[in-house]
Amino acid sequence: MVELRDIPTTSFLGKAIGFFGPMNGGKTEDLIREMKRAWYYDFNSIAYNSARNTREKDAIITDGKVHFPAKTVGGFSELTADLKKRVKQLSSSENGGMMEIEGVRHYKGLPLKVVGIDEINLAVLTEQEAREAVAFMTYCREERLALFVAGLLYDFRMMDFGHINELLPYLDLFEIKKPACMDLRNGNKKCANTASHSQRVWSYDFVREQGVERLFEAVEPFDFVDSDKERIIGDYVPAPFFDRTVRIEEERDGRIKYLPVCVEAVRLPYKEETFRVYDAIIRKCSLRDAVPNKLLLDQIVDFLVRESWVKHDDKKGFTPVSCFKNRQGGYTPVAL
Repeated sequence: MVELRDIPTTSFLGKAIGFFGPMNGGKTEDLIREMKRAWYYDFNSIAYNSARNTREKDAIITDGKVHFPAKTVGGFSELTADLKKRVKQLSSSENGGMMEIEGVRHYKGLPLKVVGIDEINLAVLTEQEAREAVAFMTYCREERLALFVAGLLYDFRMMDFGHINELLPYLDLFEIKKPACMDLRNGNKKCANTASHSQRVWSYDFVREQGVERLFEAVEPFDFVDSDKERIIGDYVPAPFFDRTVRIEEERDGRIKYLPVCVEAVRLPYKEETFRVYDAIIRKCSLRDAVPNKLLLDQIVDFLVRESWVKHDDKKGFTPVSCFKNRQGGYTPVAL
């Protein structure tokens, strides 16, 4: 079987390639590898990341410490404008030496032909952003640029991450990374399966910060092996299903962590309760009958409204948000 790293960069011009997989699974490392490999084929490269990723500013970070220069952008219009500026400046530069454009160094005289986007899932949270992403992919194809993207296909709930799956038909090649599962089980023995999902865990300090200690009294800790092979036992619990989809800042200080895990290891406390409340709203039944615990019910209702599963109106109460099929093949919510 031929791996992407064995294919010359010149063969990727006009193509779009994706690296996907769970958190901490090696997809960003593969993206950076292609950015670096461009130089050996006499190409400049440029990497981008989304401004939503507040962990990283004008850099892509792997293992929490290795920085690779990148440009942080607020959207695809900003990305496209920055890319065109770099292409123009480099095409008019003399051969030899280095030049810096917006904080990223390039080789003079070499064309910019390789583009990378890390955490692409954070850049396509809405239908409009997905449409802009497809338009950018078309632009790269027309300009004979090699485009590499890396990100998550699914959030920690094992559900589609934004509109990311709507980009897959426009990719020429993609790899699904499957690292080792980090779960500790069976007497703190490390799981031997490959991982395909991202487990989010909360520290007990974060549980207290959220004011939901009572909801976790009966939830067992999630023990795991971290990236430094340190055994973390009794310090974290699996994040509840009703947690918000995007959490960036909390990861920086260890209040939450993400682990690559296998299907059997995934734990999502209060998933069934969340769907009981959602079903009750659809059927116009009593929410208290679905989940009598007021603290839990309040958390679930907040989640359903925040994530646009339902809409709240003082007169109509809670109503499910309808969806329509969009041009990319996914579903876009419509406020009632």
